[in-house]
Amino acid sequence: ATAQVDGTFELGICECHSPSGAFCTKLILSNLSISGFQNSSFIALPDLEELDLSHNTLGQIDLALLPANLKHLNLSAVGIAELSFGDSTLRSSSELEVVDVSYNALADVDVGLVPHSLLSLNASHNRISMIWPGAMSPFVALERMNLSSNALTTVDLSVFPQSIRWLDISNNSMTE
Repeated sequence: ATAQVDGTFELGICECHSPSGAFCTKLILSNLSISGFQNSSFIALPDLEELDLSHNTLGQIDLALLPANLKHLNLSAVGIAELSFGDSTLRSSSELEVVDVSYNALADVDVGLVPHSLLSLNASHNRISMIWPGAMSPFVALERMNLSSNALTTVDLSVFPQSIRWLDISNNSMTE
């Protein structure tokens, strides 16, 4: 199924301040068997700040289709194997602060175009096996990162940004 989100919001729970969808700040579309979105799916939600798409069958998602004001994005358990933050336009204009991509099949995160505003990233319960030197440098504001229950065998803590205040690397197969 492809979701077309409009002013009726029959597909999920939306915290709105008007029936037209204007001023809708939080939209929960979890557990709805959604497999994709049309280019105009979120056009009626210019004020959307929090979007929960967890437990759907997206497989992949073009983050450039999401509203520019989005601050919190939950993509946990949606079956994605790759995550990219789109082109440099999204990176520079995005207000994303919190991203949850836990319980997916990620082996890596394309961090080259990570929004500079990102404060928290939950990538637990994936297939990430290595953090490459320099891979974390785009995370200039990142304060919280969860990499628990992945396939990490070694972690060089010096690769993480100085802004990191909370890092979970538990339940990995550390050899060192």
